[in-house]
Amino acid sequence: MKPNSTLLRPVEPLLTKKRPKGPVYLGTHSRSHRTCEFISGLNLPFNLMEIKPEHYLGELKLFSLRGGRFSLHGRNFAELVEKTRAQGLALQFHFPPKIEGINLNPGIRERHNIMLSLFGAMAEAIEEFELLPNITFHGPTMQWQTEPEILRTPAAINTALENTNKFLLTLARWHQDESWPIVLGVENQSDPTKHTQILGCTRDHLETMLRDTPDWVNITVDLGHEKLSSGLSLESDVVPLALQMKKRIINAHLHENEGKQSDSDHGDYHRIPTPDEVRGRLGFLNRAVRERIPIVFEVNMVPGEFNGEEFALISQEARSLLDRIEKERTGS
Repeated sequence: MKPNSTLLRPVEPLLTKKRPKGPVYLGTHSRSHRTCEFISGLNLPFNLMEIKPEHYLGELKLFSLRGGRFSLHGRNFAELVEKTRAQGLALQFHFPPKIEGINLNPGIRERHNIMLSLFGAMAEAIEEFELLPNITFHGPTMQWQTEPEILRTPAAINTALENTNKFLLTLARWHQDESWPIVLGVENQSDPTKHTQILGCTRDHLETMLRDTPDWVNITVDLGHEKLSSGLSLESDVVPLALQMKKRIINAHLHENEGKQSDSDHGDYHRIPTPDEVRGRLGFLNRAVRERIPIVFEVNMVPGEFNGEEFALISQEARSLLDRIEKERTGS
């Protein structure tokens, strides 16, 4: 790339008419209380951490379950916020598909009340500790391990999607009544396998779940999942759907999987996304800057498989591109 070349490209269609404000967020997901040390140890250019609370266990847990309701563990959360703020990291949530041994499947109406209590606890954390309001949310699962929640027929799948829509509409009422400071992103998923069977892998799935929801219910784009989906493309499906339904992309997850499902129970390799492995990467970085979409490297740091030096180089390159696009956009 020539030193004087222009990276800024028009983004069509834009999914928001608002002029972007605030920082351009780049970060990683947190599946351990040691993520802060990992970020500082590699000197990563991050200003964001996406919390996956199901991985904060025992004495470090961020939410407590009592009497079928979740509550915020204030002391643990305060300690986490103090540590992350010292590193200049903003925090946002990924709603857990399972926590405290409970499968939080929005496709099953009996799970809705306990899910609402966890959203309430998250809203409390967002307000009390001034976190980012963005929360990523999964659609319903077709199967939860050994539990009898298997959805094989079109009718059963449709019921799960309709129940998820009902949950989001109920959440909207609580959001309004309680003034919850939440912005939701329903995440696209990969095609089902024997290991991962989450609905949200087609445009119809997303459209059913998002139907009639308010403007704070939006979409999270996972570019790794897109590579494993035969019927859902970012440019051909997600962006047109967002435009049609007046939705935005409020989060982006980046990882690499070589277009192959893994044999693990995660179903996806979640490897470091090198520039050549993310299709349309520069165009998406332009959209992220123009629409202020936080980017989260959703990479599994598996011992023996994870190269910290490579991750640092990829992260620095992404930050450099984002900063340069923003500089060209503002003319500064």
